Amino acid sequence: MISESNVPRVEAIFDIALKAPLAVLSVSGNVQDLLGYTPQDFLSSEISLADLIHPHDADIAERLFSIETPHEPDTFNIRLRHADGRIRCVRGIYRKRSTRGGKVTLRVKLQDARSLWKNPGRQRIPASFRAMLDNTDDFIFFKDRNHVFIVASQNMTTALDPILQGPTLLGQTDYEIFPEKYADIYYRLEKQVFAGASVASEVHESQTIDGRVVWLDNHKFPIKNDNGEIVGLFGVVRDISERIRAQQSLRESDESLKETQRIAGLGSYVLDVRTGKWTSSEVLDGLLGIDKSYERTVLGWTKLIHPEDRATMAAYFDEDVLLKRQLFNRE
Repeated sequence: MISESNVPRVEAIFDIALKAPLAVLSVSGNVQDLLGYTPQDFLSSEISLADLIHPHDADIAERLFSIETPHEPDTFNIRLRHADGRIRCVRGIYRKRSTRGGKVTLRVKLQDARSLWKNPGRQRIPASFRAMLDNTDDFIFFKDRNHVFIVASQNMTTALDPILQGPTLLGQTDYEIFPEKYADIYYRLEKQVFAGASVASEVHESQTIDGRVVWLDNHKFPIKNDNGEIVGLFGVVRDISERIRAQQSLRESDESLKETQRIAGLGSYVLDVRTGKWTSSEVLDGLLGIDKSYERTVLGWTKLIHPEDRATMAAYFDEDVLLKRQLFNRE
């Protein structure tokens, strides 16, 4: 059994005067464990809490530091850059107060998301679902509302646990596991889910333990409680690298064929005998003097043939090509 948290409860409380520039009035808690800076760094304005916010969380920062004062405490998730340069996923709760002089102060409590996770225990997962987690080829996982892994398929933990060199995947966020540019992609999709999207999906690059670039088909879905509140998400990730490479190879081959035809002055076409419709290459269009709007039917083809040659060509096509299955090879 894994303990409920791999990280001790880490939290800090800031009191901030919402004015320009922001002024930190007090700092309490273990802020140095949370962000790597001392309380004095913030009190002296040597370090700005606002400057530590991930640029893609500007929407959260705007809500947090606005002078508008909500009547009730509000919660949020945000990414903050630690003194070591890495991103930390943080859960926060804040409240604003107005003084008699019209000034607004902000009290915000920040908690390391990893210190809040709770391990549901595999014994609470239905046997049929445990079997799927143990035998699937896809990466399947659950995350809580704070972007922390709480359950993952066996193949996923086997692949990713070595990256952590000690801690298990469970109880971590993507920023402890992946390079930031990839973790940013995963977090962006999760923000869409937590904002109310029924599904967030994207095909994107990622990187394996040994540094290989792979292509993933990433899908994430919300998990709701009985009251309809989103309490987490469910993810399915499939490695589609072979399919992407095949598509890229086909495109490169197609471009190479087009270039070869252009240089040699050779055109090509494909005729669907059942429908009488045909398609043609750009080079052939140029040779025939037609554009994309030209009627590509048998009638359209015969209109391109000199009137004196039409009957002969039609007979050759019907008798030799269609009936005798010979190659179409005629001037």
